[in-house]
Amino acid sequence: MDDQPQDKKTIRQRLQQALNEIKELGGWAAFKSGEWLLPLVQNAFRTYYANANADYFRKKYPRASDDEIIAKLTGVAAKNAAILGAVTGASVSANEIASIVTGTASGGLSLPAQATILGLSLASEAVLLARFQLQLIANIAKIVGVPLDPDDPEDVLVVLGFALGGAGAEAVGKFGAKAAGHLTKAAIRRQISGKALEALKAAARRIGVKLLQRSIIKYAVPIASMLIGGGWNYATTKKVGSIATDHFRKAARERDEGSKAGSKRARPTRKAKARNANAPRILQLILRREFFDAIADGTRKTEYREHKPYWTKRLDGREYDEIHFRNGSSSAAPSMRAEFRGVTTEGRGASKRYAIALGHVLEIKRRKS
Repeated sequence: MDDQPQDKKTIRQRLQQALNEIKELGGWAAFKSGEWLLPLVQNAFRTYYANANADYFRKKYPRASDDEIIAKLTGVAAKNAAILGAVTGASVSANEIASIVTGTASGGLSLPAQATILGLSLASEAVLLARFQLQLIANIAKIVGVPLDPDDPEDVLVVLGFALGGAGAEAVGKFGAKAAGHLTKAAIRRQISGKALEALKAAARRIGVKLLQRSIIKYAVPIASMLIGGGWNYATTKKVGSIATDHFRKAARERDEGSKAGSKRARPTRKAKARNANAPRILQLILRREFFDAIADGTRKTEYREHKPYWTKRLDGREYDEIHFRNGSSSAAPSMRAEFRGVTTEGRGASKRYAIALGHVLEIKRRKS
């Protein structure tokens, strides 16, 4: 379970599963370029988010507040990440690290074109560490009550990116780099570089590259590999929990403040009531970039949602005047207003879904070019 630490045997088994997953993520070339992370986020986070169950944790820990539950889940994830670092570090030596980097004429380091066994082992550790952190993020989002679109990993990448650059995790990373030598750190980062692409893919690549860089750097120290690997994994995962909580709490506050503003206008003076009678009824939806752009361009006239309790409460028998779309959950995300033209259902059984008919686009703000 997400709230129970795993033993070393289980961690080793999961490392083997992650090793088998490397080919599906694009192989060694994808890890060198950073392209492995986005497919992992898109596939793994969907499952973790669907399975995350805030009510389960609340029933299991009836006396604990949501903050206490999040702290417990974060602590367990951090311990598992630390065990992962210790298991990997125990099998790593300075000579083995040297086997995946080759000396250049300038005295720097570069990764070989073909992966070695150790190189794949370090890549599998990066995969499993990311999985621990993605599962933690999914649980926190459900507990805080922020609905996310698993098809749009922007929020997840923001949390992982900040965690990798955060002061707490950075301090441990710097310690490992100093012990290994500044030249090693700089040379590795020069040779494993991601290419700047469009916004989301570029962000995923940068984070994916950095995850692999850190896996190599933190184990480049003789004897201390277990401590550095375990310590860095622990600190980074704790940082992920902290940033995810802050990020989603902020999103929830912004949502609640909007709801409170509406409720305050719902029962004051007669004039206010009269004004509210004419106020538009708003359906709020978060969209992936491609669907946001298609609606903005007028090529997509129907938006779909799964036929599940969350959407049933919001769509069955409900009437709205407008739909407010956001491409992300932050206050600075691109947004758009469109006319609401009704809801129908399509399909049967597992394929049943809601079809939301869209009218004219009324307004677009902060659209990314």
